Amino acid sequence: MSARDREAFDPNPTPLYQPASQLQTRANAFAPTTPLEGAEQTLLSAVDARKHSEARTIVAPESMPEPTLNTARYESRGLLGAGGMGEVRLSRDQWIGRDVAHKTLHPDVGMSPGGRARFLREIRVQGQLEHPAIVPVYDVGTSASGELWFTMRRIRGQTLAEILDGLAHGEASFLARFSRRKLLTAFTSIALVVHYAHTRGVIHRDLKPSNVMLGDFGEVYVLDWGIAKVMGSEEVTEPVVPDDEPTASGRVIGTLGYMSPEQARGATPDPRIDVYALGVMLFEILTLESLLQETDQLKALDQVLEGVVARPRVRRADADIPPELDLICERATSKLPGDRFESAKALSDAVERYLDGDRDLERRRELAKGYLDAAEDRGQAAFASASEAHRSRVGSLRDVLAAVALAPEEPRAIESLAKLVLEPPDGIPEEARAERQEIDDLARTQGALLGYRAFLSFALSFPIMVIAGVRSWLLVAGGMVVVLLTAALFRWVHRTRVPRTPQFALLLLLCLVTVLVQSTWLGPFVLMPIAATIVTAIFALYATPRERPWAIVAGAVTVLIPFALEWVPGLPRGFTFEGGRVVLHPRALELPMAATTIGLLYTTVGYAILPAIFLSRLKNALRQSEDRQFLQAWTLKQLFPRRGSAG
Repeated sequence: MSARDREAFDPNPTPLYQPASQLQTRANAFAPTTPLEGAEQTLLSAVDARKHSEARTIVAPESMPEPTLNTARYESRGLLGAGGMGEVRLSRDQWIGRDVAHKTLHPDVGMSPGGRARFLREIRVQGQLEHPAIVPVYDVGTSASGELWFTMRRIRGQTLAEILDGLAHGEASFLARFSRRKLLTAFTSIALVVHYAHTRGVIHRDLKPSNVMLGDFGEVYVLDWGIAKVMGSEEVTEPVVPDDEPTASGRVIGTLGYMSPEQARGATPDPRIDVYALGVMLFEILTLESLLQETDQLKALDQVLEGVVARPRVRRADADIPPELDLICERATSKLPGDRFESAKALSDAVERYLDGDRDLERRRELAKGYLDAAEDRGQAAFASASEAHRSRVGSLRDVLAAVALAPEEPRAIESLAKLVLEPPDGIPEEARAERQEIDDLARTQGALLGYRAFLSFALSFPIMVIAGVRSWLLVAGGMVVVLLTAALFRWVHRTRVPRTPQFALLLLLCLVTVLVQSTWLGPFVLMPIAATIVTAIFALYATPRERPWAIVAGAVTVLIPFALEWVPGLPRGFTFEGGRVVLHPRALELPMAATTIGLLYTTVGYAILPAIFLSRLKNALRQSEDRQFLQAWTLKQLFPRRGSAG
């Protein structure tokens, strides 16, 4: 069973993620994005602004009123986090009675005009982007020492970077909480948040897992709008990496591991640089590895400029990555902006379409699991009769076939179907036995038709007997009557199609009487043994298992009777031994040479042909049955190759 199938079937699914073999730690993998000198990594970036309907609703001021911090309102509760630009502390809003996140600039950054202006821009942009996934700004001001600050909602959760790290290293708590489907659902929400910002004229420019947080109750937040670009406004930045390629816009900051080629070249900012960053994040969600593996910063920059191929299925062939997501990821990270999704929403829609199909697949797998469970429960039950067992097997087959129809690639369904088809239970139910009896009756009916024709042919030998000369009309006429009566009974059985045991026994008796009559023609050594052998063999072929022993015994008795009659006082002898020779004494015929020779030839040829006709017919029927069985077995072997080979 594939990992993806286990997720669909297991009520407590094991996430698809497994630790990557020899996985480079994400800290090292993202070394190119680590800030130099403790500051945010800055590189060249971008883009012509798109003309959205609300593209200029966000205003990024050069300056703004700076109210002072009301120490009576905010009580510091401890540090939440710190970075190159500043720190975020937990504070208690005494007026409202809630905890807030209190963000300040480091003094050295706040003293620079660029850093201060950028911080003001972050406050204004984040405050005006009113979306549930963007942390709202509550208050803004300066401290007594002149440090800028603002307060915002205090959010709880884990960053996507922390989650991916935990999954990559196989931590049980992360594997239990974050399946691939859950992260892909969160990803679609992230892309829609970014699209919302684009419609308001804002490009994030620093999308990465560490700037995305997932809450404990399904919340999704996009963080850190500090270097966001407001389309149409002047750029405010302090470069960290010098611009080796002069551009119209100068220098723009960003994180190398998630930076598009045009952003690295310093092109005018465009929303599709965020689409690229989203594509890199999608790559990491699918592979648990960084797209950019190079840790040398300059070499990594060269790779970004040349374009990095983002094919999750190539990077992690063992991760069971769907081809649809592989193509989505590759398109989102195309080197040329025009080859990418036209918007973050289009990227979200593409992933959502996959998830819609995946949810449908999951639902079908859940239904298939129910059918398979029912089939297994039915198969484990005890049955009082073969009929009950086979009715249960038919019900299980219906359930398993329904499961195969719902989830044709589910290994458990294929295995169950193979077991049911290739391993039938012992015994035959009454319903099947009745149908089998009909087939046997049909074969015996066809055999009766052959018997009718054979005895009509045998009746033609009596005129030859009359020509040869009759010694005992009682024996000859009696034999003729028995032959015609036997032919008539064969004909009746064929027409009425009732070849049951009584009719079978009567036919056997009449045939053996005919054989005994032949012993009066040339004694017990000529013709009669051949006739007894043919009759016994044919009846044994058409007999049921219960009838077959009686047919064999009757044949043996028929051969022994003529010898027993030799010892009955008063009856003429059928043969004598004279001078080393066996002399036959026919009781019924005169046996002149010409007529006897013709009669012997006719009868012997008939005895040679008759078994061949019966056996050929049986062989044809057997061959057809074998062909059908072979074709069925061959077909099943194609369906279940492993079991077919083992069988």
